[in-house]
Amino acid sequence: MKIIQWIEAHFWAFLIFAMVFSLLLPLPMEQMLPLLKPELMLTLLLIFLKIDVLELLEKVRDYRLMLYISGVFLIVTPLVLFGFGLLFSEELAIAILLLTAMPAGTSAPVLVDVLKGNAALAMSITLLTSILAPFTLPLLFHFLIDSEIAINQWSLFWDAASMIFIPMILSIVIKPLFPKLIKRAMPSFTAINIIILFLIVVTSFGSQRTLILAEPLTYLGDTLVIVFVFILLHLIGYFMSYKMDKKDKIALIVESAYMNNGLAIVLAANFFSPYILILMVLAEIPWSLLLIPLRFLLKRAQWI
Repeated sequence: MKIIQWIEAHFWAFLIFAMVFSLLLPLPMEQMLPLLKPELMLTLLLIFLKIDVLELLEKVRDYRLMLYISGVFLIVTPLVLFGFGLLFSEELAIAILLLTAMPAGTSAPVLVDVLKGNAALAMSITLLTSILAPFTLPLLFHFLIDSEIAINQWSLFWDAASMIFIPMILSIVIKPLFPKLIKRAMPSFTAINIIILFLIVVTSFGSQRTLILAEPLTYLGDTLVIVFVFILLHLIGYFMSYKMDKKDKIALIVESAYMNNGLAIVLAANFFSPYILILMVLAEIPWSLLLIPLRFLLKRAQWI
């Protein structure tokens, strides 16, 4: 149990080590790219096994609030930040659109719980945005991206939907069959997901190692833009929740800024250019590092 707790407490270190490890060692990670999709589906399955999906859906009673949050997260924010990205380049704008149009991350409720926020609200947002994202994501790309570089929206819909709904349905089927086994294994699910995420980052970074090292200054500038985007996402979550109590504010801040990067990486690997895949991978840097100042602010700041 101590090992599991240590892994959960230092998950950010695993992500940073994964990036450094994959850049330093020239491993043939291109051959591992097909495993990204099943790896992500496994992480989602473990998350869904930890919660009662049907009961959680029934608890989402304030449909106006949930639709407001989902609409801002999945449509308004991606639209605004896509426009911001166009100030730099169209391809960077596409990367920002893909990143910000993702559903809330499956690890976000865990982060909310650690930060003493409203974990129930966080789980509801994660689940609802995960259900809606396969529909909103292709629509955004259909209306915003030029036909010359547009992807197949139906393929994008099917990949996003299958990666989310198949694990969800499997969890509903598996839970009644092996309740005792799942209950015993549940404390280790978060640690297992951190290890799987480590493998996803190593594979993604490693597969693009040559390109990253060939033009580090180019990607450094783009990474700084993405860091700024993540800061804006934190602020969006804060201002959306200005009338809420502190626990709800924490939930919205985390859910707004900590989207499902793993899904973005898998979709980028399957549908987009190596450049966009690299940016999705580099987004793990602010995703991990900004947790440190966020935790400090939540403990010290009086205005939150």
